[in-house]
Amino acid sequence: MLAPGRFTVRPLFGDGYRVRVATVLVIAPELRFGGLTEHARCLALGAGEVGDEVVVVVPDVRDEIEFPESAQVVRADFTMRSGVAEIESRVAQADAVLLINSPQTGLLVPLLAKARAAAVGVHGSPRTNAAWLGQRLHALVAAACRSFEHLPILVPAAADRSGVAAEFGVPGSRVLSLPNSIDPVTDPVSSPPGCDRILAPVRISNEKVWLLDGAIELANVTGRDLTVVGVGPHLDDWRRRLRERCDRRWSLIEDPHLRAHTRSADVVVAAGMVALEAAQMGRRVAVPCKSGGWAGAVTLDSFQGMRDANFVLWEHPWTGDTRGVWDRVCSLSEQELAAISERIAVEASPRLMYERFRRRACAPGVHDPADSVVTVAEVLAEAQRVEGQLHKDYATILEARNYFEQQATNWETAYRDLEGAGNDRSERTTLRQRWRARKRHHAAGEPGKGPAGLALRLYNSHSVTLHSAAAYAYFVKKERRFDPRQKPSAVTSVEIRRNPSIPRMSWVARRRSGHWDFTVGEAVETSEHGFFEGVWDADFALFRPDLSEHRFGSGMIMTEAGPTFTCSFPGEPLYVVLGKSTHDAVVSNSPIFALTAAGIRPGDGSFDALTENIRERSLALCELGVERSPTLLSEDSAHAMHLLTYFNFRIREDGRIRRYWTVPRREFRTFAQYRELLKGTLEAVFRNGSAPGRRHRLTPVVPISRGYDSTACAAMAAEAGCRDAVTLDVIVEGRHDSGEANARALGLDVSVHRHVYGDDLPTLTVGQIGPVEHEAAEFIATAGRPGNIMYLPFEHRLRDRILISGAGGDSYWPKEITATSGLSMRAEYARGTVEFRLRVGFANLPLPSVGSRFIPSIAALNGSQEMAGFSVGGDYDRPVPRRIGEEAGLPRESFGAAKTAAAPVIADDLKHFVDAARVVAQRYEQWDGPAG
Repeated sequence: MLAPGRFTVRPLFGDGYRVRVATVLVIAPELRFGGLTEHARCLALGAGEVGDEVVVVVPDVRDEIEFPESAQVVRADFTMRSGVAEIESRVAQADAVLLINSPQTGLLVPLLAKARAAAVGVHGSPRTNAAWLGQRLHALVAAACRSFEHLPILVPAAADRSGVAAEFGVPGSRVLSLPNSIDPVTDPVSSPPGCDRILAPVRISNEKVWLLDGAIELANVTGRDLTVVGVGPHLDDWRRRLRERCDRRWSLIEDPHLRAHTRSADVVVAAGMVALEAAQMGRRVAVPCKSGGWAGAVTLDSFQGMRDANFVLWEHPWTGDTRGVWDRVCSLSEQELAAISERIAVEASPRLMYERFRRRACAPGVHDPADSVVTVAEVLAEAQRVEGQLHKDYATILEARNYFEQQATNWETAYRDLEGAGNDRSERTTLRQRWRARKRHHAAGEPGKGPAGLALRLYNSHSVTLHSAAAYAYFVKKERRFDPRQKPSAVTSVEIRRNPSIPRMSWVARRRSGHWDFTVGEAVETSEHGFFEGVWDADFALFRPDLSEHRFGSGMIMTEAGPTFTCSFPGEPLYVVLGKSTHDAVVSNSPIFALTAAGIRPGDGSFDALTENIRERSLALCELGVERSPTLLSEDSAHAMHLLTYFNFRIREDGRIRRYWTVPRREFRTFAQYRELLKGTLEAVFRNGSAPGRRHRLTPVVPISRGYDSTACAAMAAEAGCRDAVTLDVIVEGRHDSGEANARALGLDVSVHRHVYGDDLPTLTVGQIGPVEHEAAEFIATAGRPGNIMYLPFEHRLRDRILISGAGGDSYWPKEITATSGLSMRAEYARGTVEFRLRVGFANLPLPSVGSRFIPSIAALNGSQEMAGFSVGGDYDRPVPRRIGEEAGLPRESFGAAKTAAAPVIADDLKHFVDAARVVAQRYEQWDGPAG
């Protein structure tokens, strides 16, 4: 309860209601750099000036936004019952509520029925709300707004009131103007602006390309240089547009902090709040029109008209005279610029915005649900019609596919009869049997007699010194050279092409005729000397993941010695395709991308030869450990395909791959040291993922079940700063595997999802792929198993995330460890997730792999006296994760009671490999287009 003295009585707009306003609730979309967040922040600033409080409720925080101390930011899941219930409670307790309309918040409008006073803030330009939300969601939001008698709809521009009223179907009197506010710059700005440089501070998104075109036109007409600054998803498109259209010298800078650049600009081309901010800083401002032409220069005479239009013209320009706009901008004296700045500081102050909101908010009035019910029925009916048509189209596609499969079978039979290919099949069977036998022999790892047996005993020794010597000997043997250590080499600049048409975190490096070129997806981080997709446990600003102890992802660093490729754990290897005669090379984090970029496509003879038994071969290599494993995965007469993990490597001109050795370390001797290693690595990686210099900041999320590994990962992640978890509400073989209760006990915000194959699974073996056939392609066309198709329900939760997974827990955390040193791990499911991960765009951090290069340290810890109290016996006994979970406050019976799993086993999935590869290969068809 707020103290009675905090309440003040102020008149509010509407039908005579007088509401005491002490707490204002703002329901907003995710906090990220942009106008919507600035609206909420300015409202909070204004409330703080008069002593009121603002609570901002959001589903997620993407960027660090500085709110005043009087404001409170609360996270709630708008898609869960618990989150909606929390918002409903806060709406009922608040004195006034502002709901900022967006795809995330729109469906919450009916909750305003419990508000004392409320308003809905919407996009100002007519028809933009429907385009942004989509017709169905906008129809529901508009119906909810109409269902109230008095609920006001607020727009920034007075000129847009009638258009928005028509868009929402409400009387014009219900749409009111709430002009934008800005946080004014109070400290002195730089010297008065001249007319030498043009700056366009703007979100780099193609929906804003009209503003870029205006800035380019102004630069071309006046002969001035142009600088564009901002962040957004279409950096490559804008760079290409500048190259093609701008006749003057230009630069494109990625930086979300627009104000720092605006303060020192001469002439600013901007619209909306950015134009308002630039003018308040005393800059010369030209406002373009979306349809071409100009609103003109910001002057004392034009200020009110531009304010009424929110400094944005959407249809008809006020002038098309670019030279005239420039002359008027440059004619402004220092006194005029100062007068404009003073006027904005008053009329666009946060306090005035807050007071205007208080006057406009009112009691929503009687709620009539009839309109909303009708709209919901119409939306559902339309969805059913679309679904019905999709089923018909799918049936037609299946029929066509069956026909062509039958034809292909007939053609293959006829071909074999003509060519006498039957003998080849028996030969291939013999080779396959020999490979499997050899794989079983190597995987067993049983020490024998003689030098080989001695080397293996030394390799598995409990002495890190003896193990290091044996590991080095193995590595030298595989590399066929002594002293395979990487010499320090200075970095050098490199040109990297960004292609938004390929999966977000995919990349490919290609060498032809001795020349390297590099192409990366839009979510791959770049610097002047390299690129990396993922995170590592060191300072992001230095951008040297190749020097990091723990890295989760892959990339390239260009040094004076040439490109150095850096790898992740064995679950996410790099793939190299080499031409045997040409020594051309292709390197990629996707096996399908590596093959297609080398000109080898699904269905080709080379493709079949290089991918036959790819899963079994990669499994055999990785189970040997990073030092003992050869790199050759498969080959035919023209190509060799290699799989590389963990170590940095280069590719020589003669086609030889040279890996670089790093010394294994004993990372810990006690549980406290091991726990600190896990926590410290997580904290360092989280800092790296949230670094301000990143193109896409990555925030952590942890999947949790009732098993040992995910529960321990969730406990460690929560302690290191993770706030989000995901879980499946599913019964598998009679056991409920949801980790929701444990996640909440750990203080995590958890979202609960359905399993792709249902709520109650009597078995994990799936006879047919089923309703997710197309989605399954990206899990099948890999070097791993497709079991992590269970991640599909989490897809929208994984974009730009660090996934803290328990991969490797089965290898490294059982009390009786059977894995050997060298990060030997099956990691079949992790390798099967690669195409899904690269498309969605998240980093995979398998926590059990941290510190697992030298296994005896974990084995000794499991058998130590300090862990005896956390050993429960039986086949499912894992003292390390048990202690982590229990010391985090979880009851012993709440996790690790029995071995559970949720990853389905799709029977005969390899029969679909080539078809799945064709689907995945389509993602990479346009990778070699014009540079972005």
